[in-house]
Amino acid sequence: MDYCAPRGIPRSIFLGRTWPNPKNPREPQWLPDDFDAALEWQEAEQNKCPGCGRPRDECFSDDAPDYEAKPVVCWSCQERDIAAKRFAEASGGQSPGVYFVTEEVGE
Repeated sequence: MDYCAPRGIPRSIFLGRTWPNPKNPREPQWLPDDFDAALEWQEAEQNKCPGCGRPRDECFSDDAPDYEAKPVVCWSCQERDIAAKRFAEASGGQSPGVYFVTEEVGE
């Protein structure tokens, strides 16, 4: 549903159901199972912690499992942040509308 729901594609059609159905032209595009799947997906999305993405009923609970945080590095973001800091220092502050993107450097 992560692919289907944001695009408005019924799950059954994504899984291969033909629509419009030549054998039953009155068959609706969205079947009851499609509605159920979309509503379950929406409920799961709304239940996610905005910070870590884990289910709130798991990680907000008083008896939540123990978690351990560890740093990870995105080398692309690191290079972007370094370039932005250098630019800000050289220009006396970040200029409005200036964004930094990264590109892979060829060998």
